Amino acid sequence: MVGEEDPLGQPWRMGANEPTTLHLPFPARLGSIDLPPGKYSLYAIPAETEWTVIVNTNTNRWGIPISPDVRSSDFGSVKVTPKESSNYVETMTFSFQGSDLSGLITFAWERTTFDLAISRR
Repeated sequence: MVGEEDPLGQPWRMGANEPTTLHLPFPARLGSIDLPPGKYSLYAIPAETEWTVIVNTNTNRWGIPISPDVRSSDFGSVKVTPKESSNYVETMTFSFQGSDLSGLITFAWERTTFDLAISRR
């Protein structure tokens, strides 16, 4: 659980061994970040009341901790407000709700959830 096994304020891989990746065949906006078409990895820096979700251009990081070398490939970041869920989610899940032009990517794991707005540019 983030904050117990993984300390708050430290970069945290949102995935098991491979990074969570976002594949975009078109230009998009994720939160306040304008992204050209491409593949991006996501990781987070969790805090008590706000998380920073970071978009990184390096997607080939199997099992690699988020070191300064990895951070040198950061493309941008967005702040999100996590919420506590009454539903327990055993397996980390990313889901999308919306149309082909815009929507929300929802992260859920254990009792934590947050949304990331995404839209086609």
